[in-house]
Amino acid sequence: MEFGYSRDHRPDRPQVNIGLAATADGEVVLPGGSDVHPGSTNDATTTVAAHRQLHTLFHRSDLLVTGDRIMQSAGNMLAIARAHGRFLGPVDWTPYLRTVVAHCPDEQFQPLPLSSQRAGHPIQAAFCHLRFRVKEKLSDQERQQVQARRKQQRKRGAAPKYRETRFRVRAAILLDTAR
Repeated sequence: MEFGYSRDHRPDRPQVNIGLAATADGEVVLPGGSDVHPGSTNDATTTVAAHRQLHTLFHRSDLLVTGDRIMQSAGNMLAIARAHGRFLGPVDWTPYLRTVVAHCPDEQFQPLPLSSQRAGHPIQAAFCHLRFRVKEKLSDQERQQVQARRKQQRKRGAAPKYRETRFRVRAAILLDTAR
């Protein structure tokens, strides 16, 4: 155990970070799918490793990863999508997402009666495609391949260290009309 971010505002106490993998109904914690991490471990760094571990353990790739917006980073979503996994959770409210939501026609949003009833005010949802960009570090082998292509094309300069990957996901946008 080590000192880290304290959700109960106790930085003077050692922390531990527990990652749990559970069945769809949340009743059973999956053996081999859960880990204990040092208290200073960022949640975003555990998501992809947990997905890979469960994929190996159960020989399934269509696993659903849920978490908070830290765990749903563009890099994590890309890695999980490449492994044919799915994800559910909030994402950062970026200017791009604000623009996408602002351009959704009102008739595209459908009411969610049960959620609206529980909240006491209208909750609506719409489906759309969202685009994300991820800056990925190139491996040494990839850099050598890029350098060889640049040499063939007689381009000068060093090979880039990163590449930008763009991907698209189908997403549900939930609109809480009280906010």
